[in-house]
Amino acid sequence: MAIDPLQKLLSMTPVLKGMTLDEVRRLFSVAQRVNWKAGQEVFVEDEVGRDMYILCGGMLSVWLTTAGRGNPIAILKPGDNLGEMALVGNGKRTANVLALDDSYGIRINAQTLNNIPSVGLHIFRNISTSLSMRLVNSNHVVAALQAGETVPRLEAMAMKVDALQVEVQDADRKELEAASSNLAQVPMASHLIPAAIAKYGQLEDIVKRFNTIRSAETFKRLQADPDEWVLYQTLMQQSEGESKEDPLKVLAQWLKNRPDWTVGDFGCGTLRLKKLIENSVIAMDFVASDASVLACDMANTSIPEQTLDVAVFINSIMGVNFPDYFKEAFRLLKFGGHMKIAEKTRLWADSKAKPITDALNATGFRLLRQPTVGAQYFYIDAFKDQIN
Repeated sequence: MAIDPLQKLLSMTPVLKGMTLDEVRRLFSVAQRVNWKAGQEVFVEDEVGRDMYILCGGMLSVWLTTAGRGNPIAILKPGDNLGEMALVGNGKRTANVLALDDSYGIRINAQTLNNIPSVGLHIFRNISTSLSMRLVNSNHVVAALQAGETVPRLEAMAMKVDALQVEVQDADRKELEAASSNLAQVPMASHLIPAAIAKYGQLEDIVKRFNTIRSAETFKRLQADPDEWVLYQTLMQQSEGESKEDPLKVLAQWLKNRPDWTVGDFGCGTLRLKKLIENSVIAMDFVASDASVLACDMANTSIPEQTLDVAVFINSIMGVNFPDYFKEAFRLLKFGGHMKIAEKTRLWADSKAKPITDALNATGFRLLRQPTVGAQYFYIDAFKDQIN
């Protein structure tokens, strides 16, 4: 079973305390990864900024400019957060931050937290707790100085990190890397494909199996043995590589003028759609190919209702209970939200799109037009004109 690397990060990140894994996945699905080279300035004291960061790898130095010289005050390791003062304060950085080695983190802005209230509540509450602790510590330092006591200087932090801290950080890094390596890797290595086909069958065999059982059963089976899903994605990539029609590019073009819309990608596979568009994407599938993907039964995602502007199904309507997917999409869409579907015509050759359009109508969606047919795909456009 795939190990979620976010579980490790959640356990070592105080600012995420109290959040569920689903909430962390939701946050990471709309947050942006940022990379810093060793020696690079992350931000500068007094500059304007409205983003905070969670450090996921590497090490950063925090320092203040006093009397024309730099005074280091902290070393940040994976799991620490930075920039939160600008997020909750007046929008100005209160310290300088420098990357001590190649590092990376995720960027979180105020709008992101406003769009996900449950996540914002946890983060702001955890920030307030952290700031309260800092205030208490600062009061003790001030009291010590007023009493004439010596407060240990911190210059050494800019030159050398405590050996134990490095050891802890290295262990954290290795655990995160090990967890990430257990995510489903697509495409499957070529030398493994023959044995996988012997075990799971060809693409048509896998699709037939997906279509003849309920999605909850498929989710449970693939979580226990994700290799079948990896083979399916690999064979799908091979078949799509021979196609001149790419419904993902058609959809990306349609979304081009609405980068503000949040898109739910049901059956996201290897996140091709997310790579083609600027929109925030909530990606979900039976198996996670990336830490930002919500691995779930797509008929029951646990995502808060009325989160999406667009729900997307491309080659992902399968299972005897596929109408349940539409009920879940209806729950997640805002009023007036769009449903975009593209399926291979040959897989629905006998009945065309009628089972799909019937299920959409029964759920409460309204078709914008009759399904259109391309060289290999048919396309369905619908929208939600009812309130949950």
